[in-house]
Amino acid sequence: MTSARRRQVIAGLATAPFISSYALASNTLGRLLVVGGGFAGATLARFAKALEPRLSVTLIEARSHYTACPMSNLVLTSSRQLDQQTFDYRALTAAGVQLVRGFAVDVDGAQQMVTLQGGRRIAYDRLVLAPGVRLNFDQLSGYTKHSTQAMPHAWHAGPQT
Repeated sequence: MTSARRRQVIAGLATAPFISSYALASNTLGRLLVVGGGFAGATLARFAKALEPRLSVTLIEARSHYTACPMSNLVLTSSRQLDQQTFDYRALTAAGVQLVRGFAVDVDGAQQMVTLQGGRRIAYDRLVLAPGVRLNFDQLSGYTKHSTQAMPHAWHAGPQT
């Protein structure tokens, strides 16, 4: 290590809680891992990478496409087509976000690792969990998954829209 680089490292020790040894070794600002590529997770990943290009941003998402709820009411009035509400992740990868197809099954905060279904482990410095929203049918008296066929909730844009 050169003396100039050593001085940079020492000067950066004040920010050590925020910058990992991985970041120092790889010339990035660290690894941001976002679990969930819905409206919140994909937006956060995109803007984090745009605001700080040196940040390594990885998005874990099991689906190949996302159907957005905002503006989906326009589909009901035929003002917008459902395919206009459906997005893939190509724009995110083009923006420098690494996409990992998978389903997170465990978070180890002490080791800063997320385990995917199948056993793959991904390390992070900062983690954002954006798993989305699901209806808890056990808490809705008289409303079941089966009843959504007769009375859709459209909580998730797509087939019910």
